[in-house]
Amino acid sequence: MTTSGVNVTQVYPENETISQYDWTPEEWHAKVREYIFPDVYEWVFVALYVIVFTVGLGGNFIVCYAVWKNKHLRTVTNYFLVNLACADFIVILVCLPFTLVQDISQSWLFGLVMCKLVIYVQQVSVLVSVLTLTAISMERYMAICHPLSFRVSKYKSILVIGMVWLLSMLVAVPNLVFLTLFPDNIIPSDIGNIWLTACMPADLKTEFVYQLFLTVAYYLLPLFIMGFTYIRIAVCLWKSTLAGPATNNIASDSNAATLRNRKRTAKMLIMVVVLFSVCYLPVYMLNILRYAGLMDKTPELTVSVITLTARFLCYFNSAINPVIYNFMSEKFKKEFRVVCWCCLQLNYRRNQRGTNASRTQNHSSEASRQVRKVATVRQTQPYEDKLRPLLSTDIHRHNRATIYKDGSLDYSDSRTEMTRLKPSNHGSRVCKDTYYNGSPAHHPT
Repeated sequence: MTTSGVNVTQVYPENETISQYDWTPEEWHAKVREYIFPDVYEWVFVALYVIVFTVGLGGNFIVCYAVWKNKHLRTVTNYFLVNLACADFIVILVCLPFTLVQDISQSWLFGLVMCKLVIYVQQVSVLVSVLTLTAISMERYMAICHPLSFRVSKYKSILVIGMVWLLSMLVAVPNLVFLTLFPDNIIPSDIGNIWLTACMPADLKTEFVYQLFLTVAYYLLPLFIMGFTYIRIAVCLWKSTLAGPATNNIASDSNAATLRNRKRTAKMLIMVVVLFSVCYLPVYMLNILRYAGLMDKTPELTVSVITLTARFLCYFNSAINPVIYNFMSEKFKKEFRVVCWCCLQLNYRRNQRGTNASRTQNHSSEASRQVRKVATVRQTQPYEDKLRPLLSTDIHRHNRATIYKDGSLDYSDSRTEMTRLKPSNHGSRVCKDTYYNGSPAHHPT
């Protein structure tokens, strides 16, 4: 560990105990935070990891959704591709965030259980990916080069997929057994600091043998099998092209279309295999060199950059496969467009519902304000409200009448005879006042 560019072991003699250090726990925490704070190149990797995380989750989900939604995509090869997409989806979702935090902070902060579980899931996903690619190459080889001798059904492909997962989970069991946590031997244990804790195998020699086994059995051997099968596929397709000139009948057109589809599928799968071999080669080499002790004297900055690059390539491979399907497979390209269009339509409808709800709320608020305004007007004009029904039923006039606050009416402008009822000055008697051309006439009842 270095603090402020100086190695701690150079500041204090090796025979001096940790309790004799002069730093307080607060100073230790400050030094550790300064040490683990990301550099500029690490922020670049953080941005790249975020892009891979987004593209990988979205792309692999669309692959699974497209095959599930469309029956014409439910072929044997696509079942294997869906299995590959599921493995890539799991490794990106479960492993990428933990790996990024570990590589940037150079610390495992999630406890022993997550140390074992995350590495185990990552190893299972990698093994599932390589075995699935191997199964795809063998299925394509039998379907194209030996179509009559062996035929893989959908049920057989599902059985093979189950065996792939079972074998991968069994092979990755050593990660559950031997992984443990190693705290930093420089930081005092009594300050309660979990920074710079490493998630590593308990026995490095055993881990070196295990990594050699994985490299040979699950990298070099599958690449040899896939190389052999795809070379044979290319030869068979080339011979089919040179078999003879195509005629114009329907059968020949159908065979030509099938041949073109097989060529496109073979090119797509070869591209997937090539990218897998390129992206996983650095991490296999890094594991062998690390556990063999050949990188102990390598500068720390170099080790950090190599580690981030090697692990980034693994996650990049998991995210790039759906992009290859989109560019090299017409069927997947069509389904990708349909799914993206549906997502855009769904987002548009949500925005429209939000806009309509906002408009409805604004309209309701405006109506409430109008109701309150009417209520206020009615409270300030009690006499007009009391007389309005009376005027509409008992008075017939052609000109306007003035309503006073005491309830009296002025029909001075009226030219026709009008009658109204009003309280009399004689107690409870009611008088009928007749107005004719503005002249009142009193007639007691």
